[in-house]
Amino acid sequence: GKASLKLTNVHSGGDFAARLPSGKTDLANVVEFGFDYRIPKGVMVNFYFDLFEKRHFIELTAGGESTENMKRIGAIAVRSDGRWHRAEFPLSRALREIYPDRAELIAENMTFGNLHAGYLHAGLGGNLAGAFFHLDNFRIISSGGEPRFFIAAADGQPLDLAYGIDARPDTAPGTRPLTTP
Repeated sequence: GKASLKLTNVHSGGDFAARLPSGKTDLANVVEFGFDYRIPKGVMVNFYFDLFEKRHFIELTAGGESTENMKRIGAIAVRSDGRWHRAEFPLSRALREIYPDRAELIAENMTFGNLHAGYLHAGLGGNLAGAFFHLDNFRIISSGGEPRFFIAAADGQPLDLAYGIDARPDTAPGTRPLTTP
């Protein structure tokens, strides 16, 4: 694309991480999880998020051991050739295999990077100074159930919120009945 998010590692090694501004997100009914990427050779990153006070990850190019506190939920066959590609992953289905009895799957701290400890943090094996990758068209789309929003003031107190979802761009929540397309 003509415009995308470019993430550059300023110093060799480290976590080479960028957290998404997503807040808390319920992954229970995700029907589409995907993004476009352009990752050159030598860039080692995964996708991470916290769920039930444990870190989880989808392996992209960095690999990494799966442990009780850093659970691998699957992998995407990412091509590190510096060209644009689309990545998609059955996120809800993978999480349901691990947590079949949980109604909610509230994740936070969604991050692209390398959060595993090891030699890669020292810049050995990849992620040298100046290493970069591009992301575009990141999507997490859910269906079914009521729309869920987690919004609070800076002091943590809940806020009053009115919302409406329909196909009309001029709808103001609470001013008239919602219409369907």
